[in-house]
Amino acid sequence: MRAKRAEAEQVVTCLDADLRERTEELEQALARIHQLQTQLAPILAAEANANAVTVPAAMRDTTAFEDQATEPINVRPLWEAIGPVVRTEGSADPAHLPTT
Repeated sequence: MRAKRAEAEQVVTCLDADLRERTEELEQALARIHQLQTQLAPILAAEANANAVTVPAAMRDTTAFEDQATEPINVRPLWEAIGPVVRTEGSADPAHLPTT
């Protein structure tokens, strides 16, 4: 029983040492990546500026008849469009409609 326990502790110790080594390697790699990204950023910015796509402001050609501007649509309330409104003073009985 003691031999298995000692072996297990040795395995845990080896795995812990391996984990620490890998963690240190990872931290070094991340630091190197950050350093390289910092060096690469100005190069990427210069390339983006050099290859930028610029488009002049667009102006619609309205020389063709079909493209001529139309006048604004005259939008009015319905009661103004059909004429005067006859009020029935709250009654739905047609006999109460005034004669005009």
